[in-house]
Amino acid sequence: LAKQYDLTMREEEILLLLCMGKKPAAIEEELYVAKSTVKTHIKHLHQKLGVHSRKGLCGLVGVEAGHAGCEK
Repeated sequence: LAKQYDLTMREEEILLLLCMGKKPAAIEEELYVAKSTVKTHIKHLHQKLGVHSRKGLCGLVGVEAGHAGCEK
């Protein structure tokens, strides 16, 4: 997926954390980055993958809807 959509390593990392159910605030703390940085990466993920929600992102990764953090 990362190669197909030309995701950066950080975008791929954030995508996986989101699909594991992590909230952006928890991702900030875990990766030691600013809130705005996480938001920017999420925005880029939505643009690159052509989806508009966490559920859509997780669906592309192959995580079932309703699993982990994909219910939102």
